[in-house]
Amino acid sequence: MKYLPLGLAAIGSLMLTWAAITSPAAAASSQETASATAEPARREVTPLVSNVRLIGASITAGFGNAAELKLGRNTPLSKFLAAAWADHNQGAKFAGGGSNAFFRWPQTTGASQVRSARAAAPTLVIALDFLFWYGFGNVRAKTPRRTEGVAQGLKELEAFECPVVIGTIPNVDHALNGVGPLGGPVIFRSQFPTEPERAAMNAMIIEWAGERDHVQVVDVDGIFRSIVEGKPLTLRGQTQEKVGLSSAVQEDLLHLNLDGYVWTAMALCDAVAKLEGADEGDFVFEAAKIRARFLASIADAQAKQAERTAKRLAREATREAAREAAREAKRK
Repeated sequence: MKYLPLGLAAIGSLMLTWAAITSPAAAASSQETASATAEPARREVTPLVSNVRLIGASITAGFGNAAELKLGRNTPLSKFLAAAWADHNQGAKFAGGGSNAFFRWPQTTGASQVRSARAAAPTLVIALDFLFWYGFGNVRAKTPRRTEGVAQGLKELEAFECPVVIGTIPNVDHALNGVGPLGGPVIFRSQFPTEPERAAMNAMIIEWAGERDHVQVVDVDGIFRSIVEGKPLTLRGQTQEKVGLSSAVQEDLLHLNLDGYVWTAMALCDAVAKLEGADEGDFVFEAAKIRARFLASIADAQAKQAERTAKRLAREATREAAREAAREAKRK
């Protein structure tokens, strides 16, 4: 314990204390004043959402969003999710960025992601699109898909003892008309399950989750269906009226754009809030606020990328000017 010299401030404090002791009314008044002026106690990070690991495929990895966000590389789902965590949860840790190559080897990639996530002793696992390529994709002997593949994916997820959030498998027929980085669709008809197969896979997912109190499911299938049909999305009292493919996905019609990620983050928070150990107050359920917080979190990176781009364009202009001068000299 530290002892401080008895100065004027200390003497004044002693006088107030004596007044409180000798006057019950004064003591009560002093206590009321202290109570009124005291700062509210800070909430600690909610344990359930303190150490989050994300596993999955290209949606988790943020495929293709660098162009819209004006960044040099894609931004994973974890960054959007962090923007939807309430203020008292801003000390939470997020890790895991998904894999754009998940579609090639779902069994190998999925098992590796699960091992890595488990090693970090997570308090929460987000596996939104983890099961997608266990169901979709070209069937081969070493990479079973459809119901057999989804059964393997669910088996991998059984390794987690902490809460897990997964997603259903959506119908993405519309993506066959998309335009990806190479000028054509990023998914092909040969990779699709039949509708009865997809329905069976989603039934497996829902049944599996229903048998486990620590698992929640985001209805990705229903969300995509609403987007394709142009139906408003409503979540926790908020309604997204302007709904359509262009409002949520990129030109490839499969991967999410900025607003698509914002609403996906809200849908995930809605699912996590239903788990034991979390509640609505742990998250932000305002799309505009999540969007603004996310953009603020990448503002410095955007500025640096803009500077790099400007320098690159200047170098290219200088080189082109030199080449033009050389061509002009030859003409003479």
